[in-house]
Amino acid sequence: MSEGSKIFSTRIKQERDKLGLSQRALADSCDIAYNTYQSWEMGRRTPNMNSSTLANLAKFFKVSPLYLLGETDFRSKWEEYDKLHEEDLKRIRTELQFMDSAEALGLYHQGSEDPEKDYEEFMTYNKMYQERKKNMKTRSDVSVVIG
Repeated sequence: MSEGSKIFSTRIKQERDKLGLSQRALADSCDIAYNTYQSWEMGRRTPNMNSSTLANLAKFFKVSPLYLLGETDFRSKWEEYDKLHEEDLKRIRTELQFMDSAEALGLYHQGSEDPEKDYEEFMTYNKMYQERKKNMKTRSDVSVVIG
């Protein structure tokens, strides 16, 4: 059994088990011959990379075909995207939260005459807020240790 066949058979079995389906029920649901599906799960065969059967199976499991074939460890393209851009997403979420806070405090407003200046003020506010938050956490940690 090749490494690719082994990964494929392991992953389709795991995905099928997650759904609580028998091999026959899954094969019927995906319009795959039972013997064909069984041979995939036993690692004797793998579907053609370009086959619609592989695409349908991946769609049924809500994973990418590349994940099933062992070409990636990411279950979906979005999981891969999120993992690759996790830090960027965190930074953007934080900035958006602070923009809402800054707008509420009157430090920033949409449609400003000088958005660059507003952004600089916002970032200054954001930096001050982060420092204050860090200092407050340090103080609360100390009070827990002392108290």
